[in-house]
Order: sequence, then structure tokens, then C-alpha cells
Amino acid sequence: MAKLSILFVVLLTFTGITFAQEATTTGRVDCIFSSNSVNRSGEYAMRIEDIPTDYCTHVIYDNIELEAFTLTIMPSNPQYDILENGWEKFIDLKKNNPTLKFLMSVKSVLTSTFIETAAQRAEFIDVIVSILKEYKFDGVSILWFGYWNKAGFEEGSLYKLFEEMRRSFDASGHPDWEANIIIIIDQKDIDHSRICRVADSVSLLSMLDHVNQPSAANVAAPLNNLLFETGELQNVSIKHSLQKWLNNGCPANKIILGLAFVGPTYILADTKKNGLGSPIIGPGKACSITDNEGSCAYFEVCQKYNETEWTFKWDEENASPYAFQDDQWIGYENVASIERKASFAKSKGLAGVLGMNLSNDDYRGKCGEKYPLTKALWKGFRT
Repeated sequence: MAKLSILFVVLLTFTGITFAQEATTTGRVDCIFSSNSVNRSGEYAMRIEDIPTDYCTHVIYDNIELEAFTLTIMPSNPQYDILENGWEKFIDLKKNNPTLKFLMSVKSVLTSTFIETAAQRAEFIDVIVSILKEYKFDGVSILWFGYWNKAGFEEGSLYKLFEEMRRSFDASGHPDWEANIIIIIDQKDIDHSRICRVADSVSLLSMLDHVNQPSAANVAAPLNNLLFETGELQNVSIKHSLQKWLNNGCPANKIILGLAFVGPTYILADTKKNGLGSPIIGPGKACSITDNEGSCAYFEVCQKYNETEWTFKWDEENASPYAFQDDQWIGYENVASIERKASFAKSKGLAGVLGMNLSNDDYRGKCGEKYPLTKALWKGFRT
């Protein structure tokens, strides 16, 4: 863990950055920018200057990674983040929208390895504080992969991390720094009330559990329970999962509902059975730009509208669209589904909504206006 501080002493020499604070009275819309998206080919390379700041109240820079084998913290894209002044360009967004808040994102599949002991947590927090001070970020967002970090729940190190971060932020003279966590909405084993007590805000990503253990063709974030699901998956929905957090003592005004701009894809077992809940035999083909088997970004799905061989459907009960062609099936979000789910979040008195992430929206306007899903988030929650 000693490498943490050493690495960032070097990195902090590259840039000097300033931020301002923002206060909103009508709720927050969090946007995530992934610096890895700059590496996409041709026109699909998304850069900082493409961020739609008029439709975000908070922007999260994704990300700083925890390297599990060497136990170091480093930018996910050092070439762009540091050598090409990505962080400096990020700051320039303040010139046109000084009310924006900026958070840095930290993630790893093995975060709990870094925070097992009080000494490890202290060193981890020291590095976070040094970054926030040097670059004048408004806070940190910990992306917590619960499946690989169960020890964080069982041993309490996750909760201790946030308690100790808050004390450190206050002691450093920055009580306004935000400590946010992004976690799957139906995460098992977590103490809902405790994490909501120690974190300043809790972003619940509604990429629900049935996506990781699919039994049938399904959308990522159904609004209501799915009738065809059984057993543990029977009550997997935004409404049910969110209500569990509320019932277990998490205040609505600390919760941010996260919606993914990427959807699951499947191979149908029988092309004649192509509705929601149809049998599947595996993940669908990768789309051409994101190139991930089993998922496609919205900007890839929407361009299929012009391909006549695709059939598009809408499930009213769950406010979710899906599409199919031969044995390929895609569940996704569109403008109507995002706006409706954002409106639902508003009706529950939540603190805000989160789009994950900007580089999966139609940021080039291939299917019409640019950033239709981000704008739908804004409209659904703030109007």
C-alpha cells in the first residue's frame, strides 16, 4: 500500500485544477464521463468537450482504478488523463457552467483488499484527500462491486471506510466534500441503513441481478416485478428493490437512482418465441463499437431502427423496450423508458438520478438529437 502515495506524488506534478461548488434545489442529475471512450475509433471517440454540461448537475470522472496485484492507485487512461491533460480539460467545463460539481470515481473488483485494516484505510484515504485537494474535486464516488467485495459487508470495512473518510474530510477543512457510493440496487448482504448513514449519497444502479444470472430474455431495469421470473428473481424490479432500501431505513433524500444506457443481449433458443421472458441459450453478439458480448450501448441499438429486419416492441408494464432479429434479442432503455423511470424517482422523493454513462448515449446524434437519454433523465426528474 505504500506505493499509493508514491505514485500520486508523481502524478500530481502534471496538472493544477480548480473547481467550484454547486447547490441545487430541484434535484441532481449525475453524469459519468469515461476517459476510456476517447480511445474509440474515428467519430465515436468521445472527449471531455462533448460532455453536455447543461443537462448535468454533477459529473463523475471515470475513473481512477485500484490495481489489485500491485496495490496501487492510478488513472484508468494515463495517456489521456495525464499526458494529454484530460483532467485539465475536465476543469475547463466550469467556465461555461460554474455551478457544476465534479467527483472523481474510484473502482476495483477487489476494493476490500485495500481497506481491510485501519492502517490500510488511513493510507487509502490519505491518497484520496491528496487528490481532492490538489485537483479541487468536489468529492469522491466509490464504485463498489459487491460480488467480489463481500468481505467489505461481512467485516464492516466498507462502512468504516466511509466513516473514516468523513472524519478525514472534516479534519482537512473540507466538510463540503461528498463521499458517494455507486452500488447495484439489489445488492445482497449490505446493511442498507448503515451505508446510508455513513455515506453522503448512495447511487443505486438498476442493472438488476437477473442480468448477471439470466433465465430468460430480459430487460436490465424493469419498473415492476416480472411475472415469468421465479425464486430469488421473482421480485427483481426497480420498485421492489428501491422500496427495500426505503423500508430498511435509507432516507429517500440520500438515494440517487442509476439507469444504465447499455442493455443486455441474448441468443434466443427459439426464434418463434421472441417476447419478454423467452428462453435463451446465451449472450448475444457484440455490437460493432462497444464490442462487448452480451450487451449493446443505446447509440448502437437506436441505429438498428433503420434496419428493417429488426422488430421493436414496448413493454408498458415495465416501461421497457426490446428488439429482436432472428435469434438475436436486445433489452434496452429509450427516451420514453428513461423519462418514466426518472419521473418515478422524483415521485419517491429521491435526491436525484444517474446516467451510466454518457459514452453509451447517442452522443453523436446518429439517431436524431444528441444525448437523448441524458436529456430524458433531466426532463423526467427536474421538470
